[in-house]
Amino acid sequence: MFDSELLFRDGTTDLTADMATVYLDLGAPTTGREVVKIVVPEMAAANDTIVPTVHLSVDGSGAGERQIVGESFSYADWLDGKQQIFISLPKSPYQYVGLELDITNASTGDAFNAGHVLAGIVPAGEYDDV
Repeated sequence: MFDSELLFRDGTTDLTADMATVYLDLGAPTTGREVVKIVVPEMAAANDTIVPTVHLSVDGSGAGERQIVGESFSYADWLDGKQQIFISLPKSPYQYVGLELDITNASTGDAFNAGHVLAGIVPAGEYDDV
């Protein structure tokens, strides 16, 4: 289940382009019991992809941060029934967590659209509820 205070993206608009890094202040360092959850409700065209990158930062400025690049999420994944991406956060001294979404629009004729993508931090093990 998502907490509205821990959302990178609230799912009210379509994801049609790269999402620049959005930082959340957890108020305390990560404990290793948090997961970034991204819900992808649709993918527009074959060979389109989303590559999520998580940024861990002391102050949310990007300086001296650590990055975790998630697995590429593709149109083929979506066709196979996969509609969610999970990235486990490690125990760290960082209390700011950022999320960046890089898209690849492989189709020359169609605009990229992944629908109302929802992304946030959830407790580890809380995967089922949207």
